Amino acid sequence: MAELTEAQRIALFKEGDGLLRGTLAFKSGCSLAEDDHRPDNQQAIDLYYETRARLWETLGHLDTHELTHFKAYVRRCAANAWVDHLRERHPMRLSLRNRMLYFVKTHPERFVIDRDDDETLRLRRAQDSRPLSARIDLGTLRSQPGARAGLWRPATHWTRLQAAEWCRLLDGLVEACGDGLEIEALTTVLMDLLDVQEETTESLTEAPDEPARDVADELAIDPPDRLVMREVMQKAWQAIRSLKPEHRAALLLNPPAVGARARPGGTLRNRASGPAARAEVDVFPMLGIASVSEIGRTLNLQSHQYAAAWSALAVAPDERARLSALPDERERFAALWQHLPMADAVIAKVFDWQNPQQVINRRAQACEQLKRQLVDHRSILRR
Repeated sequence: MAELTEAQRIALFKEGDGLLRGTLAFKSGCSLAEDDHRPDNQQAIDLYYETRARLWETLGHLDTHELTHFKAYVRRCAANAWVDHLRERHPMRLSLRNRMLYFVKTHPERFVIDRDDDETLRLRRAQDSRPLSARIDLGTLRSQPGARAGLWRPATHWTRLQAAEWCRLLDGLVEACGDGLEIEALTTVLMDLLDVQEETTESLTEAPDEPARDVADELAIDPPDRLVMREVMQKAWQAIRSLKPEHRAALLLNPPAVGARARPGGTLRNRASGPAARAEVDVFPMLGIASVSEIGRTLNLQSHQYAAAWSALAVAPDERARLSALPDERERFAALWQHLPMADAVIAKVFDWQNPQQVINRRAQACEQLKRQLVDHRSILRR
């Protein structure tokens, strides 16, 4: 394909620039105005300029198909940049978004996800013939906290929501705002409804008196350092795989800071109240080191252990029957993944150990072994 002339490149860039800015503003819910100094908006502006620069660089070598579908290509670039941004800066938001999408995927009789021509994902009810007249706009729910006052909120922490609670929550939002809810805007509303916070946790090797940091800060380091970080986390994963199976299970199912001493109960140390963050176990899929399925294969849980988990987690009977009937081990572990980190009492029941203290002891031994194997990398993990 012949290269674009400078005039063609500039014309396409101007067309794509406005589309890129509008897409990122819509997905982020931010103004992208330079005089809007809120941290989220400033991050969205930085993301816009980074993606804008990449768009200009790629305009010189787009193939014919991409030029023919240029608008769709730009929207896809914006969507991919936004997901990458969530992964690096907002891991809890991404976790909530993925949980919602997983629930929808596993309950096609209730909800489905549609994809627009511009790659926008939308939620709608499945086979719902009732006309829905929206009482309020989803954008209003995003921008006006008072508009959310009448919506149902579950008492359960968002990491423990069961299928019935997800159904009631999403049903209420569809009833209020109509079908076809844009997923990013819906996630923003859910963040507020469920009080999801980007929790600050201590890193894998910090001493007790060191300040806590968010996992997003660990992933947002400079590219050269990030390559080093990924290499170190790869070594950490290899070290975890070398542990005894029972030690590995105690660590992965309720991880403390890998390499740090487990606290009583084996919970993550964090600065926020409520259940421990998932940050330590999420970091391996986030960095592309080990997928959720690979973590499941490493644990190698058996059918009776999954059954014990559903019982110990107090899963509703109908949901327990559905989970027990899942034929694929990957699907079973993907369902269990939503409940991580699990309490030590639950882990003890899954492995038929006598009491939670046995879980704590095994985790402590695992941590000590990891500390010895990663001693040369402590300074890198503390950056």
